[in-house]
Amino acid sequence: FGSTELSAHEERFLEGGTYQLATQLDNLNHVGVRNIFYNGFDAREFASPTGTTKLGMETVPPFVTRGIVLDILDLKMSQGASSAIQTVNGNKMLTNSYRITQQDIEDAMKRGKIGAIQPGDVVCFRTGWHRLADDPTTYDQYLATEPGIYMREARWLAGHRPAVIAADTWALELLPGTPTSDPNQLFIVHQELIVKNGIRIGEGVIVTDLASDGVFEFVYMYSPQYAKGATAGNVPPVGLAVKRRH
Repeated sequence: FGSTELSAHEERFLEGGTYQLATQLDNLNHVGVRNIFYNGFDAREFASPTGTTKLGMETVPPFVTRGIVLDILDLKMSQGASSAIQTVNGNKMLTNSYRITQQDIEDAMKRGKIGAIQPGDVVCFRTGWHRLADDPTTYDQYLATEPGIYMREARWLAGHRPAVIAADTWALELLPGTPTSDPNQLFIVHQELIVKNGIRIGEGVIVTDLASDGVFEFVYMYSPQYAKGATAGNVPPVGLAVKRRH
């Protein structure tokens, strides 16, 4: 990956910013619970005009681990769950604000012959939602709501200690939340995973080709964007897989 020693000019150029664009990895300084961030850091002590002085993207090393695909879209189609599926511009996807349940996760794991989620895995959800971002006429729909997991599912997944939980949506979690959710509490799944469990979140991670090839376990490789103090990096990961012949 080359040297990580940077000149003073490069340091200034790469300081700060959020890089919350397109395919991205939300880092541990991305959200807090009130003023408190991961590991008990207080935002009043580590926030700066150019990012944060702790937990920035410069702390994320390159890593290689197992990735798993949870194809919720294909699962619901196979179940004939018409209420969970919609078609937009000829593309099938989960419906607006469809909640991915723990049962959905377990069923998708069985369907993909994934024995268990292991510590250090990257869990990738396929919902088909990213298709809305491909067309300017549906971009507002893409941002207005999205299917995803909620608190029970987040806590269940966190109990397995994955390194990253990702989806082909822009925020991973169910938006808006459940009918009983407090409208003043935003991105509570982010808070649960990042702040309370130290699990990073991948957004805009598209695994359609892997799922289409019947690949549900693969090598997930990530070489991070060195951006000092940044709350996310928008370098896409690399997936390496061998298609099985039947």
